[in-house]
Amino acid sequence: MTSICSFFRIAIVCAIGLAAQSALAEADSFKVRFKPGAESARYTGSIQGYDDDTYIVDARRGQEMTVGLRTSNPQAYFNILPPGSDVAIYNGSIEGNRYTGVLPRSGKYRIVVYMMRAAARRDEVADYRLSVAIPAEEQDTPSGGFADGNAGGPDFWVVSGVSSNDRLNIRTGPSASAGIVGRVRNGSVMRNLGCERSNGSRWCRVSVRGESSLRGWVNGRFLQEY
Repeated sequence: MTSICSFFRIAIVCAIGLAAQSALAEADSFKVRFKPGAESARYTGSIQGYDDDTYIVDARRGQEMTVGLRTSNPQAYFNILPPGSDVAIYNGSIEGNRYTGVLPRSGKYRIVVYMMRAAARRDEVADYRLSVAIPAEEQDTPSGGFADGNAGGPDFWVVSGVSSNDRLNIRTGPSASAGIVGRVRNGSVMRNLGCERSNGSRWCRVSVRGESSLRGWVNGRFLQEY
């Protein structure tokens, strides 16, 4: 009887050890680091079964992040979880393995690479390459009279109040008669480069996120703090 009890005790200890190892395997995490002067980082890895890999990115609200995943297994995807939440703001299994978007808050974002449940049950393997990119912040210096993010104004604007069948004009100067260099929809996010009053209206100089070459002046009544 003693030998039987000893056998079961050993079996239980081994099972607990294996479970602990499995839990650790499922919780692998890596901090995303950009080399000096670089705007992107690339990682290679492999997951199997119910394992997942988590990449942690420190980012600020309003920054634009791009994430791409290439994998040997079509059942492998990634999700993006915002700071302080387990509710994904991006689900790769629904939206695909490439994401580009403006981040809604500052903090640590988690990019989780995982296998779909059916493939995980079959203990399939996925080798992958993950890329993460966050463009460097623009360093425009506003001229006198501007109310930019450094002078107490918001860092970013979002376009609001434009008719659904219309666009907001981006102009070469703070005037409705200035030339048009581009047009943006409701919901577009733009960096605030400063505002001033001109002919009784507030005009703001902006640059469009994701299109750094597209910048100019827009009528401030169609802007809300982002």
